[in-house]
Amino acid sequence: MTTGLMLTAALLAVQTGGGEPQPVILKADQAVYRLAWRPDGKEIAVVGVGFDRKAKAMKCTLAYWDAEKRKVRRSLDVESTIRFESISYSPDGKMLAAAAMRPAGKFAYSVRLIDAETGATRRTVPLRGSVRSVAYSPDGKAVAIGGQEIPKQLTGVPLVRTVQLWDVEKEKTAREIRQELRIDDLDKSGHLDGLRDLRFSPDGKLLAAADVDFRVRLIDVQTGAVRQALAGHTEVILGLAFSPDSRWLATAGFDGTARIWDVQTGKEIRTLQGNKGQVWRIDFSPDGRFLATGGIVVADGAGSGEVILWDAHSGQPRRTLPVEKGSLGTPAFSPDNQVLAVGVGTEQGAGAIQLWPLRDLLPERRASSKGGNR
Repeated sequence: MTTGLMLTAALLAVQTGGGEPQPVILKADQAVYRLAWRPDGKEIAVVGVGFDRKAKAMKCTLAYWDAEKRKVRRSLDVESTIRFESISYSPDGKMLAAAAMRPAGKFAYSVRLIDAETGATRRTVPLRGSVRSVAYSPDGKAVAIGGQEIPKQLTGVPLVRTVQLWDVEKEKTAREIRQELRIDDLDKSGHLDGLRDLRFSPDGKLLAAADVDFRVRLIDVQTGAVRQALAGHTEVILGLAFSPDSRWLATAGFDGTARIWDVQTGKEIRTLQGNKGQVWRIDFSPDGRFLATGGIVVADGAGSGEVILWDAHSGQPRRTLPVEKGSLGTPAFSPDNQVLAVGVGTEQGAGAIQLWPLRDLLPERRASSKGGNR
């Protein structure tokens, strides 16, 4: 029996039978900020953040959850005041790249290449500026690092966005791609802290970069040339996801919309409207049929999470999943397309990972599964 089937069987065993589907809840000590499935589907890496009352500072933890046994295999406390902004597994699942930021006091940034089995940092990549996002290439030979050079003044000068392609084997920068953006034309809410997300296309030919001028630039990995600049969002873009065939790119924005783009033409195919607040996270299902968006709705000074499952081809919402009040919903499909994991937090500062079997959320998945394994 495969890992995915074992996990799905375990989830089905705890369903309540009849009525609305219920997820398996993996309780965490901190709110879930980021999560990523290991490529073999056996483990989930989770970045948790919370307030350490003793240290009187924010605390970040990197935990590795066993997806089958539904428990933490190992947990690593990150140094005080450091937060992992982005994580990405290597294709073989042996390494994890993490963009680290110290958001308090004197800002400091680094990228760490972490042994996924032991938790040891194998390499720290040198940086000249800030970093918000990292992504392993599909062949595992490079790590893309998105950031910016720190300007000495905030008006009248160009903001230089950088994408660094780090050669994993040679341990040096293979290419640096720079883009000048005028600060006067940027986000008036103050999001001047580099690329918020980076994603390689599954075929490895393109790199999508979510810039702070509300555009996504599609960069040719071989030449560094910008092939398309996708414009349509009216606020900062926080999440990116390619379809499995590399034809579409989905984007998530502060403007409350998710959008799907044709990568070849740069044209917007459809806008997904139905989120009640900001959209922070987005993920394509491995079969390309569905999208999951996660965000937060702010009302009367308080926030509540929101996760919606969409039909990627029609643009219609299929399910809205319940998320804890005071939480950001962070969705991610399992590699075998059987489970949707959703990371959440609570008003009390704790967190959880919800594991939703897709066959319980989508009736057609339940019917198709009767004929055999997918």
